[in-house]
Amino acid sequence: MSVDLHLHTHYSDGTWTPQGLVDRAVALGLTCIAITDHDTVDGIEESVKAAGDRIRIVPGIEINTVWETGTGRRKDVHVLGYFIEPGAASINELIARQRRARVTQMEETISRLQANGIAITMEDVRAVAGEGSVGRPHLAKALMKIGAVKTAHKAYSLLMKQSSPFYVPRRSVGPQEAIKAIRDAGGFSSLAHPGKDKELPELFPVLLEAGLDGIEVYYRSHSSRLVKRYEKLAGEHGLLMTGGSDCHGPYENYPPCIGTVAVPPKVVQAMDALRAK
Repeated sequence: MSVDLHLHTHYSDGTWTPQGLVDRAVALGLTCIAITDHDTVDGIEESVKAAGDRIRIVPGIEINTVWETGTGRRKDVHVLGYFIEPGAASINELIARQRRARVTQMEETISRLQANGIAITMEDVRAVAGEGSVGRPHLAKALMKIGAVKTAHKAYSLLMKQSSPFYVPRRSVGPQEAIKAIRDAGGFSSLAHPGKDKELPELFPVLLEAGLDGIEVYYRSHSSRLVKRYEKLAGEHGLLMTGGSDCHGPYENYPPCIGTVAVPPKVVQAMDALRAK
């Protein structure tokens, strides 16, 4: 079994349609993939139809949350949800809140850019986003499209560095709310790409108390040392181990990374075993 449980389509900030993503996964010989678009489940049904009996699709989501540290610093925390019921009320309500927050953040950012002589509009951003829920990656592409910046790196520096005058904090739900919504939708939650997070010792107990089910152990930027660390952490707390490439499709000169992370088959087997209970 070849598995990738962290993939995005153009319904959030990916470049592939669900059909394109599924076709690429099948061509690579993957047997199970998860659709985990940011703050939306719109791509799941289309992906399932595209897959047919060629590949297994796990319905998922990646919820962009914000957690406040003990020192008052706001920190982005991404929570993955697996085997959710896409039409569940808890998920629909959370997505609606996230969508409103994204639009508000985008409007404020655009206002700051316009005040500094950059002629960008919400229509420019929506034209880039297409089917997707608007986000900073779409604004970055729109800025490049109108010639306001030359590179994606420059755009992200303007939008995502907290020292930038154009940085607007995300007004998202908290990770505890995301975990509850996923649980209420019949799914499992997993902390996405923990990496070398220095604040994880403070955050992790909060997530455990909220009912976190798993942790993304296998990830493209995780060294073998980090993988072992998170395998041990998952084992100590009885958590699911999840993993994937976090592929957003091909972009500029960057090739797609789908299927490049070695995710053990036991990951899906453990999920299935928990579902059976």
